[in-house]
Amino acid sequence: MKRLLQRFFNRIEKIYRKKNNWTLIPNSEYGFVYIDRFEYKGKDKLLSDGTVITKGDLVAEMHINNKEVKEGSFKMVFKIFNSEFKSMAEAVSNDNEYSQIKAIFGRTVLYPITKKMGFEVFDIEKKSLKIFLKLWDNLIKLVFSKSKKGKFIVREPKEIWISKEKLISCVK
Repeated sequence: MKRLLQRFFNRIEKIYRKKNNWTLIPNSEYGFVYIDRFEYKGKDKLLSDGTVITKGDLVAEMHINNKEVKEGSFKMVFKIFNSEFKSMAEAVSNDNEYSQIKAIFGRTVLYPITKKMGFEVFDIEKKSLKIFLKLWDNLIKLVFSKSKKGKFIVREPKEIWISKEKLISCVK
């Protein structure tokens, strides 16, 4: 049953990836994170380093590549994210296709890891999106992780943000 659900989630991800033109981070060692670049349309967002994200700013949204999710220790996941964020910092610094990105964000249950890497954590304001993501992200977490009896923790998803400048300075 678990394999069938994994195939289902991988198929949904493939369809969504093509529809929204997600790309892997350039020069990624792991292929663990997709990014989706677009013009921001939400309310102004003030980040702690003084960066203000306004309508029309180019931002990148991160998405985990579920096919590449492997069960591992916190230390291993931290290492993978660190490598992915270094590749992203390199892209926004030196690649013309990504250099206009003002900030990177995501919505995830993995926010404790990204917080340790310099991302700011915010509550998801839209209730319906929060409920959907809580169900979706925790279901993906359950389907793709090795089962540990009694160890599964349902986590609230959060929104994570980091400015281009802070990303570059955090991964040096």
